[in-house]
Amino acid sequence: MPRALAPPLGQLLGDRNQLGACVAGPGETSTSVCELGDLRARRRLVVLGDSHAAMWMPALVPFAQRYHWRLVPLIKTGCVPAATGSGSCAAWYRWALAQARRLRPRAVVLSQTW
Repeated sequence: MPRALAPPLGQLLGDRNQLGACVAGPGETSTSVCELGDLRARRRLVVLGDSHAAMWMPALVPFAQRYHWRLVPLIKTGCVPAATGSGSCAAWYRWALAQARRLRPRAVVLSQTW
């Protein structure tokens, strides 16, 4: 591993955000709409996707704070946006798209398992 890796590997074990009620669980078709980052910011960034989207939060939350973005995670574990299928995933995805439209973000990050 490169010595100049930042942060050092030893610090990565705690590199996670607890999103709690901000992430839809199994069977849920909606969730709380949470705002993270700079809550006074006018620019809004929506992160949409499955658990892979949640993995970006340890990097995106500090980014949003530092560069003055309001960050809104729209995440449902186990539901891939590109293959919504039916049931709770399809219903959640319709809900999440409606939320994203309502929020009118300046940018959207779409992340999913491949």
